[in-house]
Amino acid sequence: MTINEFNPYDILGIDKETSAEDIKKAFKSKSKVLHPDTGGSPETFNNLKKAFDILTDPAKRSLYDEYGVDDSLDIENEARLVAAQIVVAALDGLPDCCDNIDEEIIKIFSRCLNDLEVQERHAQKARDKLQRRLDAIQKKPVNDFLTGEIIRVIGSHDKAMKHAQLNYRIHDTALKLVKEYKFDITKIAFAEETNSNLLAKSRAELKAQNTRRNLYKDLGMWSL
Repeated sequence: MTINEFNPYDILGIDKETSAEDIKKAFKSKSKVLHPDTGGSPETFNNLKKAFDILTDPAKRSLYDEYGVDDSLDIENEARLVAAQIVVAALDGLPDCCDNIDEEIIKIFSRCLNDLEVQERHAQKARDKLQRRLDAIQKKPVNDFLTGEIIRVIGSHDKAMKHAQLNYRIHDTALKLVKEYKFDITKIAFAEETNSNLLAKSRAELKAQNTRRNLYKDLGMWSL
């Protein structure tokens, strides 16, 4: 899951404090210049309409303001996909002698959520630290190139923080969906705990660990 570069505020030439009425005025003014019939390109005008649609819909505007994503993201659908990925990987990787499947699956989700919290804190700390360093610059030459570069890096840290926040919300929603299921351990046929079975158990646990590592990589998360 990535945060895209689409910024409806920049496209309409307004800020986050702009009222709904002024958003309509900005759209009308921009439309006169960017409409294909007046020399604008279809792509630019479509982006203008998309920006207007996002900022005039309270739910879409809230989603963008909070996480920096546009209306193409469906959190519920993303949560279902994540839930399916994690549960299928867990069921495939857990050994037959697992005492409690429900608990093991919850543990996987808990590790995901804890890891995302760490990512958010690290990104926020890096962003805030660099912002303080930027504020400490007292003298700038005429050809100031450092300020823009520092601001760009601050923006990348802010994006990383929002990325973690969004992923946390998706995983938390996925966990709620999974908790509606119940896995009955008594329905699984267990093999006798022989030496060969114990070896198979160790191999299964290693497979589960590798599966989780690959899963977290696919999800854009750190390996736990």
